[in-house]
Amino acid sequence: MKKILLTLLLAVSCVVLCACGGGDNSGNTGNNNSENNATNDASYVFTYDGMEISVNEDIESVVGKLGEPVAYYEAASCAFDGMDKFYTYSSFQLDTYPKDGKDMVASIYFKDDLVKTTEGISLYMSKDDMIKAYGEATTVNGNEYTYEKGNGCLYFIVENDEIVSIEYQTKVDYN
Repeated sequence: MKKILLTLLLAVSCVVLCACGGGDNSGNTGNNNSENNATNDASYVFTYDGMEISVNEDIESVVGKLGEPVAYYEAASCAFDGMDKFYTYSSFQLDTYPKDGKDMVASIYFKDDLVKTTEGISLYMSKDDMIKAYGEATTVNGNEYTYEKGNGCLYFIVENDEIVSIEYQTKVDYN
């Protein structure tokens, strides 16, 4: 239980820091296309119950297929005009950001080991399993391993060679 709470706290912190921290001042957002969505720039995809979910996808169609979340929360966005929304399901959480009158998937956060990435990796698997599935990370920052693809990233936090956090996250321009 302690690991789950720590992992949840790390994920919430990451979302808040990414949303409110702004982009890197270099102007490099990873995607300069104004139509920043899953169909124009392939990203990592999360598959749940046969359904593919990508960052930068309109949440309306996702929630329509997933059904009512276990919990729902919204708060004024500190990076965009509108509300950030948080949909919690039994094993994962979907966070959104507002764009052009729609709510787009900003991140997909794993809450337990009952879900896996499309490549078969779940919480509490080994760092070696992660590297076998994804290869070497694009970026390593301490115990955080980042894999970039298209308009999204896949983050793993590893402690003592065990994956303790998995999160899909968008690359959006916060400026």
